Amino acid sequence: MEAIDVDKAVEFILSCMNFDGGFGSRPGSESHAGLIYCCLGTLSITGTVQLTCNPVIDACFVFQSAFVVSEIIF
Repeated sequence: MEAIDVDKAVEFILSCMNFDGGFGSRPGSESHAGLIYCCLGTLSITGTVQLTCNPVIDACFVFQSAFVVSEIIF
């Protein structure tokens, strides 16, 4: 990870966080379940966030994932 400016990467990821707790592909873009997964994984690996069981975040993730699936199916 020496080739990556971890602080800048974390700063960018946090700037992509939205009001609903999700993450978009850039600041101001809508949250997406795949990006939430990747962003939380990266923040966890870098030690920026400790993932815990949080019912509010879990509910948001389930809602967003269900919406994505419903858009694909219907």
